[in-house]
Amino acid sequence: MQNIVFEDFGTSVDSISTLPALRSLYINLQTEDQVDMIMRSLPNLEYLNGLPVDRDAIDDEEVENQLGEDADGTEHLQYMQNTAQSAIQ
Repeated sequence: MQNIVFEDFGTSVDSISTLPALRSLYINLQTEDQVDMIMRSLPNLEYLNGLPVDRDAIDDEEVENQLGEDADGTEHLQYMQNTAQSAIQ
């Protein structure tokens, strides 16, 4: 499927998340929040826009959010930003 415009990104991701066998997804993303939503909503996703999904980085970020601080320092934050930027492109 190509050139599909999502009027409500969140609702579209919720719909896509009902496909448990989905392992690879190519989708035009505009913001890092959209990347984050995709990665969190699709637990079986292995590739996003051709890039491997790093589940450890997602889990680390969840722990950091619960602690209210960056447990791994700025290196982890930079990694997540780079991953999000690569997926957007």
